[in-house]
Amino acid sequence: MWEPTVPAEADDLEGQQADEEHVRDASGPAIAEEAGHPASVASRSRATWLAAAVLALAAIGLGAFLLVRGPGSAIRQRQVKDVAERFALALSSYDYHHLDRDLARVRGMGVGNFRYQYEQILGGTSFQKALRNNQAVATAKVARGPFVASLGNQDARTFTVLSQRIQGRASPQPETRKVRVESVLVRTADGWKVDWVEIT
Repeated sequence: MWEPTVPAEADDLEGQQADEEHVRDASGPAIAEEAGHPASVASRSRATWLAAAVLALAAIGLGAFLLVRGPGSAIRQRQVKDVAERFALALSSYDYHHLDRDLARVRGMGVGNFRYQYEQILGGTSFQKALRNNQAVATAKVARGPFVASLGNQDARTFTVLSQRIQGRASPQPETRKVRVESVLVRTADGWKVDWVEIT
């Protein structure tokens, strides 16, 4: 059977309102006091600076790692191709009018095995004398390449095909021939240098 809701008596309502006001009074000042507490602001400021310091250390660590690791493979490949092309062109181009300069340019691009090989054979006095006596002039342009056959962090193997045009006393009419320059490059403190070369 349905019974109507009986309204609360006046005394009960007043007691309930007094309880609600007590709860509001108890919680209000505590929240206000906590929000403006100086120790809380200082701890938040310290936490912000600590987070910033951690991020800065992480950025420095990442930068050091990338520096030690060296450039990525795409950058290394571009560097190797650039050096291989400049070297192949310098090696295949000379003019008896300024032979010392041309040979010095090639010598400066090499290290180790190549420097020894070049000094003993290609850069020797008999070779230079023959070029001067013949009044030899050679120019070259890239026909194909340069190609990177293998690429590591510290070394690379490349080959470049050139079209070389030679003229001199022995051949007054210019002769054009295809030249393949295969080289091994090594990374040094001064950049990529040629350590070994074969011309066919």
